[in-house]
Amino acid sequence: MLIELVKIARFPGAPSLADVRTSFGHTAVRWCGDRAAEPGEYHVEWTIDEDIV
Repeated sequence: MLIELVKIARFPGAPSLADVRTSFGHTAVRWCGDRAAEPGEYHVEWTIDEDIV
């Protein structure tokens, strides 16, 4: 899926959170990609945790 990465928030001892825009809307998600990623468009693969499914 094509997304626009707006920014990545980093917190000590916690996963990075990405502020992203998609064709479905705006959201914050756990970022497992390159921690040095710059804002821009990226093709990503979404994974949904079993407890949410």
